[in-house]
Amino acid sequence: MILETHRLLMRDFIEADWQAVFAYQSDPLYLRQQGYKALIDALGVAGTLRFLQQLEECYGDYTKEHHQWLDQLTINDFRNYIK
Repeated sequence: MILETHRLLMRDFIEADWQAVFAYQSDPLYLRQQGYKALIDALGVAGTLRFLQQLEECYGDYTKEHHQWLDQLTINDFRNYIK
């Protein structure tokens, strides 16, 4: 579908749009807004606020430490978890 005015052109995405889509979807503000939207959709406003109040500042280096618990998991553990 195409909708065009003298100031606007709206059309379906095409393959050549991927760089522009990637750019705006990588923006930290966009990511934060999408995260809030997902939380609100799943938990409601009050539940989201309660969840966010529980967050604490974290310490450590996840990229160095995650192997301590991930290395113990098997593919079968993961399959069972997602069932």
